[in-house]
Amino acid sequence: MLYITRMRNVKRVITLAITFPLLFMPMKGQTDSSASNSAGKLLPPAVLKTANPESPPNAPSGNYTVTVTFKLDENGIPGKIVVIKTDDPLFNQSAIDAARKYKFRPATRDGKPAVVVLTLSFHFSIP
Repeated sequence: MLYITRMRNVKRVITLAITFPLLFMPMKGQTDSSASNSAGKLLPPAVLKTANPESPPNAPSGNYTVTVTFKLDENGIPGKIVVIKTDDPLFNQSAIDAARKYKFRPATRDGKPAVVVLTLSFHFSIP
C-alpha cells in the first residue's frame, strides 16, 4: 500500500491510499490461466504520476473513503471513472478528479499495451 499525505491550511490533512492488492484485474474474457500463460503473460500497470484529492471546503471532520474503478487504456490513461463505494458523497467528485489526473505505465501482454480494470481507494482524514 502506498500512502501520500498532504497538508492543507495546516488544519486539514488528506491521506490517499492506493490499494494495490485489489487494484489489478484482467479484462472480461481473460482467464487466470491466460493471464499467467508464459506465451501471453499479463504484466500489471505501474503508477507514473499521482494526484492528491482536494478536500471539499465544507467537509465535516472525520475519516472518509471513496473507492473508484475505471478501465486503464493502452496509453496508461484512466477512462470513465465510476464510484463503487463511498462513505460520504460529498467526497466523490474530489476522488474522481484526482483519479483522472493519474498517469500509469500501461499493463502489457506479450510486450504490447493491454487494457485492464483498476480500482483506487482515496482516504480523507479531516480533523
